[in-house]
Amino acid sequence: MNANARAALLQGRGPVVVCLLTLPGGTQYAFGTEAIEVRRLTGPAIQASGGLVIDDFESVVDPFALSGETALTQAQVSVVLPTALTASQGDWRYVGAASAELARVWPGDAWEHRESMLAGTRLSGVSIGVAGAPTTFTVEAAQPRTSAMIGDPSRDMGADFPTPLDITGADLTSLSGVQYPNIHGAPYRAQAFKIGEIAADGYDRLVIGGEKFANLSAINVYEDGVALTSYAVHTDASASGIYAYVRSATPNVFGAANGAFTVAPQFGGSASVNGTDAALTAGDLLELWLSRSGLPVDWARCRPAIARLKSWTLGAYLDNATTAIDAIRDHLVRLAPLIELQSADGVWFYYADLDTPIVRGVLTEGQEIVGYAGGVSLSEIEDVRNEVTVRYALDEFTGEFTASVTVNGDTDAAAYVSAQLYGAMVADTIDAPEVKDVATARRVGRSLVHRRAYQRRRVTVLLSDYAEVTVGEVYDLVMPTFSIHRNAVLTSLRGVVGRLATFTVLDGPL
Repeated sequence: MNANARAALLQGRGPVVVCLLTLPGGTQYAFGTEAIEVRRLTGPAIQASGGLVIDDFESVVDPFALSGETALTQAQVSVVLPTALTASQGDWRYVGAASAELARVWPGDAWEHRESMLAGTRLSGVSIGVAGAPTTFTVEAAQPRTSAMIGDPSRDMGADFPTPLDITGADLTSLSGVQYPNIHGAPYRAQAFKIGEIAADGYDRLVIGGEKFANLSAINVYEDGVALTSYAVHTDASASGIYAYVRSATPNVFGAANGAFTVAPQFGGSASVNGTDAALTAGDLLELWLSRSGLPVDWARCRPAIARLKSWTLGAYLDNATTAIDAIRDHLVRLAPLIELQSADGVWFYYADLDTPIVRGVLTEGQEIVGYAGGVSLSEIEDVRNEVTVRYALDEFTGEFTASVTVNGDTDAAAYVSAQLYGAMVADTIDAPEVKDVATARRVGRSLVHRRAYQRRRVTVLLSDYAEVTVGEVYDLVMPTFSIHRNAVLTSLRGVVGRLATFTVLDGPL
């Protein structure tokens, strides 16, 4: 508890909730549950008028799901606007396009030290009242709907390399309308495209990507799934931009009459954010795609997830342009225990590792916890899983997975205990084309099994006003009333003062 919070509590005051509306163009309006001036460390203070009413606030997330979840956070808000308004005049016609932040601020604290409750948001259900009447709207924590693209759908390999180009003069397969692929990380196999010879230089070529590779030393090449040899990677520029390729001076090695070619980019494709090293891990990819997204990113909060994912070797073969944020959701969140969240600084990802979690603090009954609402409930047995098979090492030539690993009671302690308690439960199969090695496949399987290996205890408590918590994060929960002294993840938070918080206890021999 900071000094300002302590002083306010001694005076019988609590935190003030401030709603900061930012209209297109940057104009800002602030409302508070009481009128308050909130200083900034730099820049002018925020003058919040009173009259803010939070009719409802709820934030919920499920880190135990078998696929990535995003926190659902929303608040129903009423404010009395500072002037007579109509929907078609002045700034207020743009209220529906505004962004909003809800934050708890202790009197005397700077805005930079606020406890952000809702940020990166949009408004819905806007109803603008006349002078003296409330205006109501719902503030929602909105996922980014789009971001900058990875890949360029306008880059047509057929336009850059029309047939025939090979040294024998035979026509190659038409590439008209085929987009340059992007290889990020180190997938098991990636498709290669025959383009023949260019400018009579004596080299037949295979295009392998639409951007410069970080490692230009060598890449293994396969014809119809059969290994040939390794070739150095080169980069050059076509009419539409940079591309990566391998080449051979031996006639017809990559000729039109040959089979289908694939490559194994074992040393990585695209460069990491430093522009030099290859992006080889899930941490590299998360950092790279966020940096390319063009979105505001809360890098400080993302760093732990990036560091943890450095031990996951992953690769993505992107043969169609996609947004960076969708690449993260489709190729990382689906496999790793990531939760997408929003802060005042932008999007960030929390690494919800239930085995060795990052514990944010201690919440103690009689201190941060001032009471409880009901008893302890258990999650449903139907939600339990104790076997997952991960199919990995996807060959782009055959379209088949070449390997799989099963995490169950024979290979994993948590799954074994689960099977003894509940019997064999639903056996899931997860396709992981991003994974090429058994170690990472096991990480994926264990992460999924350990989220659902047991029934979970849930307890709902009343938090003190000075307890600072974030939905989705893990705390050391100390509640002698229920014989609980375990790590627990905050899965639900309701209200702004006198908040109800539901914790899911991380029981089990993880």
